[in-house]
Amino acid sequence: MRKYGKTGAGTPRWFCTLCKQSTVWKRGDLTDLSLKREFARWLRGNGSLSELAQKRKTSARTVMRSFRKLWKIQLPKQPLVPTGYTLICDGVYIHKRECCVLVGTRQSNVLMWRFVPYETSTTWSLFFRELPQPEALVCDGQKGMLLAARTIWKEARIQRCLAHTMRSLHTYLTKHPQTIAGKNLQELAQELPRVWTRRQRRRWIHSYFRLFHRHSLLLKERSYIKHTDGTIQWWYTHRNLRSAYYVIKHSLPYLFTYVGHCAIPRTSNYVEGGINARLKELLRRHRGLTVEKKKVLTSYFLLSKQR
Repeated sequence: MRKYGKTGAGTPRWFCTLCKQSTVWKRGDLTDLSLKREFARWLRGNGSLSELAQKRKTSARTVMRSFRKLWKIQLPKQPLVPTGYTLICDGVYIHKRECCVLVGTRQSNVLMWRFVPYETSTTWSLFFRELPQPEALVCDGQKGMLLAARTIWKEARIQRCLAHTMRSLHTYLTKHPQTIAGKNLQELAQELPRVWTRRQRRRWIHSYFRLFHRHSLLLKERSYIKHTDGTIQWWYTHRNLRSAYYVIKHSLPYLFTYVGHCAIPRTSNYVEGGINARLKELLRRHRGLTVEKKKVLTSYFLLSKQR
């Protein structure tokens, strides 16, 4: 056999001097490997299916047909996690409110993820049981996650994300609160990111409780309405303001865990910015996929962040 030029596609052609015939040698393993890499680049990249088809000089349906056998992926086994680590967790819904992925990371890489129907205490409990107890857990304060963490990891410290707390306060207070109680709480909330020492923490908590007791009567104020059937309905007059004060009150046990522990991050930005934001962008770019294909896309992306 000797080289005999190339085909129109650029593949080397070989010629047999005995039988006087030419042929092309194909490496099925290299073809499959190249196809898998191209599939992974398309899922994790910014290019569209039409751009990939144009590069191949074929149609988008032909490209999807070649990817048909690749829509399966084996989830990685439980990683070996050393003791004394800090776990950062969050849940992301990838298909409406019907499919959620629970993600657990360290500051450097993804540790584990699982697909569940909903983000509840039961699903978080099953997720936490597959990991050793961390030294600290950083989360967004979701009720089911907190309940599962307190039940399973009784000795782990819990840090609620300051960014999520600030976001909740901004939602309830708005940018320009109209009441004095709202303005006072907004001024105090602006000092929250500047708390680093135990003394600053103690002063901030005392300032909050002074405001809470000063405006307690306003927070308890109610409005009433009497219906035609004689029943009386009531609600808190300043519901958003009351919610803002109680967001901090319920978060205080986990709000300043990072003080005195420099290894514990005070936000979950490692998950929110580095993983969740990019994952949501990929799901938007590949919109129209089925639930199972969205799981494959998510798995490929998180697997790339695990290395």
